[in-house]
Amino acid sequence: ASCGDLRRRYLLLLDAQTSTSTWQSIWHLFITHQWFQDRLDRCTRSALRGSFLSDQWADDVKQEVIVKLASKLKRLPDLKMDRAQAETRFAGWLHTIILRDCRMAVRRLRRLHCRTLPLLEDRVGDDPSAMLDARLDFQDALRELDDPESSVMLLYAQGYTIREIAAALGFSNSKACRLIRRATTQMERRCHRDEHSSCPPTW
Repeated sequence: ASCGDLRRRYLLLLDAQTSTSTWQSIWHLFITHQWFQDRLDRCTRSALRGSFLSDQWADDVKQEVIVKLASKLKRLPDLKMDRAQAETRFAGWLHTIILRDCRMAVRRLRRLHCRTLPLLEDRVGDDPSAMLDARLDFQDALRELDDPESSVMLLYAQGYTIREIAAALGFSNSKACRLIRRATTQMERRCHRDEHSSCPPTW
């Protein structure tokens, strides 16, 4: 189903508002429509990648977004949409809403579960500020790596085993080990160059 189909049906429901159940009809339309589901999946994965989280969180993120959408529609069924530009900008408008809510859901889940970077958690304890500094330092160091070291290290930091990393990236176990050692060496050197005391002493 196309975005045009979703837009048309959405506008019809808005124009036919006759009861308090209208928002529920709109919500059901969105969450069951294939275009919305496809875009939600895409935005969820984008938000997870941007926060260095595993795709195993995808279902939790989607559920958060769907619940938040219901809350928004209950308060304001038109979601402040500009009707004059609906025909040309509907897809971009809705995509922006979905992506923003996905990012908010990822941030909330990350705060609740504190599972973003298990490697760092072991080194900084339960101090929230130290954890944040460590994550930022890790992300900065990770950006300086080239592929395939960055891909291997990202998976390793998320808690995957060497065997799982090798299988996911098509490497042998020994090559995955070599890449991890090379990446940790480079990241340690980067940390030693960093003047900030928040940088973890070892990886």
